[in-house]
Amino acid sequence: MIGDYLKLADKFILRNDFDAAEYEVNKALKLNPGNRYALAYLDRVRHFRIEYEEKRRLEKKARIIIIDDEADYVDMLRLLLSSAGYEVVSAYSPEEAMRKLSSYVPDLILCDIHFDNSELDGFSLFEHVRKMPDLLAVPFIFITGVKDEKIHHSSLESGVDSFIVKPFSSDMLLAAIEGKIKRFGDLKKTEKDQ
Repeated sequence: MIGDYLKLADKFILRNDFDAAEYEVNKALKLNPGNRYALAYLDRVRHFRIEYEEKRRLEKKARIIIIDDEADYVDMLRLLLSSAGYEVVSAYSPEEAMRKLSSYVPDLILCDIHFDNSELDGFSLFEHVRKMPDLLAVPFIFITGVKDEKIHHSSLESGVDSFIVKPFSSDMLLAAIEGKIKRFGDLKKTEKDQ
């Protein structure tokens, strides 16, 4: 009987249905709580679950677009975010960002406010993005050297998800990005489940 439960657990492991596999192993353990084969199978299920989840995490990289007119700054951010496992696309003006965003849906947008190479600013781009159905819920973070509290306040009032002032630590930026992307992922998952 215990062997039957463990064989069934193996079938569920092959289907990546780890909850069902663990359920079968627990049935075996109810029959004989100290059975070393069942205990080993419980470890096996947990090992394969962790391996599978790690593989899925690595396969699905979150996508970020950086919009800033300073090429060196964009390169620095691209290196930081790429090394943290993100897929990074860049745009050097609001106009270029609009073109790219018409066919590319990121998981997060990092944007400067002022652009020396454009008549548009980050606020104009934000308004444009919020009119696009595919981008409506995508987290939008302003990164800027402007330390004007009125601008910060109006940014947050307009619906920008976060406001990060330069200079900042890479740890702080990565934590803000990870939190926003996780929340965005949770929202997408909830929408799919409904």
